[in-house]
Amino acid sequence: MKIPKKINIGGIDFKIEIIKDISNDLNIAEYRGKVLFKKDKILILDSYSNKGKFRTLLHEIIHILDDNYRLELTEELIIRLASGLYQVLKDNKLLKEGD
Repeated sequence: MKIPKKINIGGIDFKIEIIKDISNDLNIAEYRGKVLFKKDKILILDSYSNKGKFRTLLHEIIHILDDNYRLELTEELIIRLASGLYQVLKDNKLLKEGD
């Protein structure tokens, strides 16, 4: 599963950065990924496997869609949707292994 350097969502190019640490403004918990809407960036934590990074990317994409379309999804629902979407893509061989 290849993580692209950028992805277009709703007409906006989001730059994707793999980083060592994602600081949380509230210092509550560690994030696996985060969307910086004002900077058009998606940050993904480097310490996870490629599969983990790809699942995190799906999660952050759903956050962007949620914001764009005002879906008002809960974090729990976003986690479930990302997990389910990943499984569908994987089970139907729509992901390239080893990328």
